[in-house]
Amino acid sequence: MCGGRLEIVPCSRVGHLFRVKNPVSFPDGADTVSRNTRRLAEVWLDEYKEYYYDIQGGKGRDFGDISARKNLRDRLQCKSFKWFVDNVYPELVVPDDSNFALGSIRNPTSNLCLDDLQKLEDEKGDKKVGVYWCHGQGGSQFFIFSKDYEIVALRKNDYCLDNSNYAPGANLEWYPCHKMGGNQMWTYKTQTKGVNSCTE
Repeated sequence: MCGGRLEIVPCSRVGHLFRVKNPVSFPDGADTVSRNTRRLAEVWLDEYKEYYYDIQGGKGRDFGDISARKNLRDRLQCKSFKWFVDNVYPELVVPDDSNFALGSIRNPTSNLCLDDLQKLEDEKGDKKVGVYWCHGQGGSQFFIFSKDYEIVALRKNDYCLDNSNYAPGANLEWYPCHKMGGNQMWTYKTQTKGVNSCTE
């Protein structure tokens, strides 16, 4: 976005040590990581920051003074984040007007929402779909109903809601999106406000 380049250096080595406990203390117990990612979104993501807030929540929470960062971006004549998406990362799935809907899938009677229960982060664990109290914070309860009639997990946008058993009452799972319809094709019923019979 601001010039520069990435280099592939075959002989380089990069390592990261994961610690059992964070060695850094946060002032007043504040969630510094979330505050800093909000700062990043506000400075660099332009209109795409709304998607960040849809997924992570925290819109309207304090992120401090970012005027120096914005001035730096202006001084460097950085391109827009849209330019980055179009030219550097065009395969990124971005919600747009061609999708049918964005948001949570909620049972209005129980106030339970479809939730990925953080299982998409675990590459080896099961990918069964769960439900949890609707929290309205996006994240694990934020989905795209795509133009291809898929329900896509926005936090890991190559995973779709899948009913591989084709049976009412069967467990639903997150499965890599295959764009072939079938067990990943969903319809929204305007009369009942339900998604297919298996999730009503």
